[in-house]
Amino acid sequence: QIFWKSENHLFHAFACLKNLMFVKAAKQNLSKDELQLLASKAVLATLCVPFQKNSDIHAQTKATLELTTEGASSPYEKAKKHATLFNSQSVPTRDSISSQLMEKGLLALSVEPCKKLFALIESDFTPLTLCQDAKPFLDEIAADEICDGKLQKYITPLKQIIFFRLMKQLSEVYANMTIENFEHAASIVPFSIAEKWMANAARQHGINIQINYSHKAIVFGAPRKVDMKSMRQPLIEIGYKLQQAMQRVAPEEQHKKEKLEKQLLSQSIVGRMEEESKLIRQRKEEIERRKEESERRKELQDREAMEARARQEAREAEAERQRQEEERKRREVEREEQNRRNQQKVIYAEKLEQMKKRANDISNKAGLKVAGKKIQEIVADD
Repeated sequence: QIFWKSENHLFHAFACLKNLMFVKAAKQNLSKDELQLLASKAVLATLCVPFQKNSDIHAQTKATLELTTEGASSPYEKAKKHATLFNSQSVPTRDSISSQLMEKGLLALSVEPCKKLFALIESDFTPLTLCQDAKPFLDEIAADEICDGKLQKYITPLKQIIFFRLMKQLSEVYANMTIENFEHAASIVPFSIAEKWMANAARQHGINIQINYSHKAIVFGAPRKVDMKSMRQPLIEIGYKLQQAMQRVAPEEQHKKEKLEKQLLSQSIVGRMEEESKLIRQRKEEIERRKEESERRKELQDREAMEARARQEAREAEAERQRQEEERKRREVEREEQNRRNQQKVIYAEKLEQMKKRANDISNKAGLKVAGKKIQEIVADD
């Protein structure tokens, strides 16, 4: 409901799909009416997702993601954050949701008008009869008899999707048409609303359209230079249609071509198997060779690292030995110097004692001093 209120139809459809899958798997006693309602919501929500670039985030925004400067605020980044809410690794698209509905058999669980409307919009259609074909199904869905009227909120978005598809097809097929014929083709909405939607289509969806009220005509397209880029998609569609026509007109030619391709494939399969087996063996041998080479390289590196560590330890041990030897020599020199000083002090003490005895009388009589000290006060250290 949050995505629906914010008009994010893509993630509203994705949420409806996830809710349907979860409830279907978790709730065992789910009634048929509840299952029909959930499946119908998922189908109609998917149909409400616009085809155009403003809504197809994955196809359009991601292609120009490298060119944007918005960073985390770009539409694709916002879509990625929304996808993480559903534990999805990729951004969903209209086609991916539709594919899941069909592959998981969820489309068949919806009510009949939803299935027919899905088949009408998602398949090839005739532009002039699209609205007439869709109107009965829209009326049934809008009625209170279908799911108690709980699908009525999807009617207007569905009409917009149908209208924009009609406009796109008409702009590619017709150069102009009268307003009367257009009102007949777009009969699901009055012309007053159709005018607003046409302006919206021209502004948001890139459809070139003009309303000529004086001639009561609608003019599609605008003068433009024809180049290969603009012709690419029409040429692809023409080629696809021609291929379908060839399959219907001359199916035997197609069968003959397929049979010939199968024969060529069966003839070349043995050689291809041998070639692929040879390539596999060569790849395995190359992997083993590289593995052995890597192991040898690693062993060599380990050995060189061990030798480098041993050399470093030897250098450190030699440096320590030299330091200890120098320390021992220094202590030996200091010890010898200390012994020499001690011997000198003993000699000086003896001489000083003799000098004191000889000069005792003289110093007492004359008051003789040396360096401010009496001879009796001088010690060996002086």
